[in-house]
Amino acid sequence: MGKVGRNDPCPCGSGKKYKKCYLLKEDIERNIPEIILFDAASLRMRHLLSKVGRSKFMRIYKGPAMAIEKSVIATIPPSPNKNESEKALLLWKQKLEGEIKRLCSNRSKYYWLFLSRRIFPETVEPYDRRTTPYLHRTTFNLALLKYGSSNQEDEFVAVPTSFDVKQYISTEEPYNGETIDFDTATTVEIQKEEEFRDTVRPTIIPRQITQEDAITIYQIEYLALDYYMITAQLRRFWKGGKLTVPKERFAVVELPKKVEDLVSLYDDRHAKYYELLSSF
Repeated sequence: MGKVGRNDPCPCGSGKKYKKCYLLKEDIERNIPEIILFDAASLRMRHLLSKVGRSKFMRIYKGPAMAIEKSVIATIPPSPNKNESEKALLLWKQKLEGEIKRLCSNRSKYYWLFLSRRIFPETVEPYDRRTTPYLHRTTFNLALLKYGSSNQEDEFVAVPTSFDVKQYISTEEPYNGETIDFDTATTVEIQKEEEFRDTVRPTIIPRQITQEDAITIYQIEYLALDYYMITAQLRRFWKGGKLTVPKERFAVVELPKKVEDLVSLYDDRHAKYYELLSSF
């Protein structure tokens, strides 16, 4: 066909000038970073957790929340009065937050948020209303941001072209890559033509994900669920509800019938119009 000029019509028939069609596409493709078609960090977490075994993992991952529940329930008398009920629920909430703080403090908030994006929050029947996963995830995120350290300590590295994914997944040693500051990572801007500008961000991974960290992020997630549920029970209590002796997963706060009807009406309307409300 011969050489096509930059301002000539593109041979593809789009009607655009060559420089704004296929030439632009070729420039983009030449400078696009190598795409890894799977998430190395997620695979490493799965590899580490597979060594634990499911039944043992479930015990360990729910362990901190279960221990707190057991310790608080032991303090509740058979027929708690108003002050005793409020004290028990506030103690429960305080202990949950204290444990979340303890677990989060040994790593940066960036590291925990990175791991948290690789798991799905678990909700518990019968509390899985439409908004529960959203509120649970919000509680989870806020906990990581509040109590995760600001000190990154070389936690993240940039991924080179020769990145050995298999070695990263299976090795126990820290990955020897170029350190990158996750918070202030500089973007590389590529200027090709007047009408073309693209931004390339480096692909990053945690330098090392340990088995303990992979379990800990799940523990924090489950503690965040308990925290959300207990604050919900507290709100019911402050609306005039009565705390009964817990026999199941969470303490039960019974509301007067009229208040329960109003709460149910609000919940039903919120569920019906949730998408509309959240779009404002």
